[in-house]
Amino acid sequence: MTAETSQPLCPNIHVQRRQQRQRRDQRQSTLFRKAYEMSEYCNADVFLGVRIRDTGRITTFCADGAGIWSPFISCLNSYYPTPNHKTSENYITNSPQREQTKAPQDS
Repeated sequence: MTAETSQPLCPNIHVQRRQQRQRRDQRQSTLFRKAYEMSEYCNADVFLGVRIRDTGRITTFCADGAGIWSPFISCLNSYYPTPNHKTSENYITNSPQREQTKAPQDS
């Protein structure tokens, strides 16, 4: 092996993997935001779970006022790595419509 061939064949493999991860995370974020919007605007109980096959990471979203989906959440708590649970409260502060509809506070 010469000095010319000692470099990796694909020097941009790390960049490509990072871009794929960012796209995947953005799609997941959009999916969870849409689940939140569905629960708010359609008055629906929503439970969404996503497991990334490569890492085994589980993320759930639960907008359930009646407690129908609670057994699933408690069942997932025994998994490793520990699942990331999201609820409507995670999205309320980030919603632009919520900020616009807030009543002005009296001083």
